[in-house]
Amino acid sequence: MSDGKQHFEELLQESFEERRGLRPGQIVEGRVVKITEDAIYVDIGAKSEAILPVEEVSEVDLERLQEGDPVRVKIISRRGGDIKVSKRQVDYQNALLEAQRDKQEGNLVTITIERKVKKGYEVSAYGGLLRGFIHEKSFPFDRPKVGEQRQAHLVEIERDRGDDKRFPHRLFFSRKELVLQEKESRLQQEFDSLQEGMIIEGEVESLTDYGAFVKVTENLTGLLHVSELSWNRVNHPKEVLKPGERIRAKIIALDPEERRISLSLKQLQTDPLLDIIPEEVYEGEVENVTDFGVFVKLPGGVTGLVHRSELTYRQFNHPGEIVKVGDKLQVKVKRVDLKERKVQLSSKDVEDDPWNYISEKYRVGQEVEVTAQKLLDRGVIVTLDEYFDGFLPIGEIALERLSHPRERIKEGDEFLVRITDIDPSSRRIKVSVRALFEKKKPEPKREEEAVELPVAESKGEERKLTLGEVFKEEFEKLLGAKKEEQAEQDDQKGE
Repeated sequence: MSDGKQHFEELLQESFEERRGLRPGQIVEGRVVKITEDAIYVDIGAKSEAILPVEEVSEVDLERLQEGDPVRVKIISRRGGDIKVSKRQVDYQNALLEAQRDKQEGNLVTITIERKVKKGYEVSAYGGLLRGFIHEKSFPFDRPKVGEQRQAHLVEIERDRGDDKRFPHRLFFSRKELVLQEKESRLQQEFDSLQEGMIIEGEVESLTDYGAFVKVTENLTGLLHVSELSWNRVNHPKEVLKPGERIRAKIIALDPEERRISLSLKQLQTDPLLDIIPEEVYEGEVENVTDFGVFVKLPGGVTGLVHRSELTYRQFNHPGEIVKVGDKLQVKVKRVDLKERKVQLSSKDVEDDPWNYISEKYRVGQEVEVTAQKLLDRGVIVTLDEYFDGFLPIGEIALERLSHPRERIKEGDEFLVRITDIDPSSRRIKVSVRALFEKKKPEPKREEEAVELPVAESKGEERKLTLGEVFKEEFEKLLGAKKEEQAEQDDQKGE
């Protein structure tokens, strides 16, 4: 056959094939007829088999295609009688359509980690036909390995102007929702593994005024309240713990709804209150002095209260007059309240009770100088010394009748009295001013004369005598009368 005739037949065949749609850009159905190292030959109904280069076939298809398999390809060129086709471009378009649908519907996509890049990973999807990127933050719990497959959501599709023409589009993936779900699942699994009473070992993450946060599991943190740090008083957690320290603690409460974990350090320790024995005497150190009493730290770190009424038998206005912070103090345990965590102490019980020796110091009929401590409607509380108080009834203040002690006495006045009664059982002492004048039996005076005793002033004016001056004057007269009586007795003895 001449060359001219052959060329004419080729043109005629091309014209026939083009009328059938066998032109570049068309997608046609074919069948694999031969597979070589460099290409796959496909029968698409043309005079000769179309050539499908191996680079136009995905790696997956290269492994599975066999002779006789149907195949869908796209004509990419034809020169003379040679027709070149691509399966990759057909698959790519199908994959891109599927990707757009998955993005719109929010479907999960299986991605394959191809390699680590800056701030993330390059991945492939849809049978390796599409390439994309996923940020490393999408893997907070672990780091994926190359070749590993994960699930992700497709969030963006962009045209890629890179050099690799096989992948004209670039996909962006995210696992944000999956991470949240995974985190929630992990948290629940970790929380479910915990039980009240369990002993855990964790690391102190941070300290606050109200406690310490301790890492209990990989994703759960518990609160160690300041009140659970020690049986003894802790003002701030930094006195006991420091960040980064590993500790053992006991789970004392779990809140499933909030996933809160309450921890205790002191419940792994022996309660020092159990070592405090009632009625025992201990030497403690004064920690604080208040209006109502003194706080004393006992051996073992337990702090107890000595109420002001249990501080001493001595008279005082404020506990600070008796002790100061840092003083050593002998105390007796009166009561231990495990429920309220309180220890009641007494330092007075360690002292000798001055009432046991009252007879050695005071007796009925004894005259003593006292100080008015407090005025009452019915009399005056007076101080005899640093240990003993007495009571001066209103009827024993003066010879005349008074409506209130303030008519003769004011707080702080010092004056002479006679002890009229001592009752150790009720711990009471009664005194009297009036009794000082009973032996003398002076003539009764008018009330106004007893209340106001005029004396000469430098300016010729008169003034009222104080109660002390009245007592002094009357007492001197009484002493004079006693001396005269004693002199008469001495004269009689001499005769």
